[in-house]
Amino acid sequence: MKWVQPALGQAIVDDYLLERAVSSKTAQAAAEFGRAALASLQLENAPFGYLERIGTHAASVEADHAARIQFVLGRRIVGFTARGVRMGVLSPTQLTAPYNRRMIRMAELGANRMEDDFLSNRQTLLGWEIVIASQGHAQIVGQAQHRLGDAIVRVTQVQQVYGEAMAGAQEQLAATALASIHTEQLADRFARLAAADLSGGGKPIAFTEPRSWPEVPVGLLLAASAMLIGLFFAGLSMPSIRREHEIGMEAMGEGEGQAESAETVYRKTA
Repeated sequence: MKWVQPALGQAIVDDYLLERAVSSKTAQAAAEFGRAALASLQLENAPFGYLERIGTHAASVEADHAARIQFVLGRRIVGFTARGVRMGVLSPTQLTAPYNRRMIRMAELGANRMEDDFLSNRQTLLGWEIVIASQGHAQIVGQAQHRLGDAIVRVTQVQQVYGEAMAGAQEQLAATALASIHTEQLADRFARLAAADLSGGGKPIAFTEPRSWPEVPVGLLLAASAMLIGLFFAGLSMPSIRREHEIGMEAMGEGEGQAESAETVYRKTA
């Protein structure tokens, strides 16, 4: 009993600690799986896909390009005006003066050149943006799927590994508890035997070997044997007695028949 109780206590503690570890690991794996599933679901059900974002970005680029052209035109006009004022060739009253026409033509040429450059590179830039956005989207989706798969694998591993550990711990605890019960039963039995020895005054208890036949007095055996022998001889004499009785009955029947026939003859003679 001294070694069973510590083993049983240790088995109970190990089982409790293992259950806590299983709960903690399972909760962590389930939380990670939930986050991965939520991220994947949000990515799939996003209100704006990556193509819509590319279109929105292209529209904003066109607006930025138009604003940049206006800014460049304004800066060039300011520069031409300041130069004409310093040189004294700018005529504020005559808009069709040669300097004014040259200034306007140079500004328009710069704006047209910027527009041509933008249009020639627009399709290429838009294609590159689509490719980059597609690759980024595919990478994000792949990472989300990989994360979701890792979470599923982790949950499965936790359930499998700790499930086997829990089964082993439960078997060990059950075996230890059974050993404790058997030990208690043996201790109780020994205690009762010791109490019986003490109650008997310390006298040793006589034990006899088991007998295959019950104890019967010799006189009773002899009487029973005599009765059996008498019954045996009575059974042997019964057929001869019955035969003599039948023969006597037949003789009596024949005598009565002869008497009746004699009486009949006598009556006829009379």
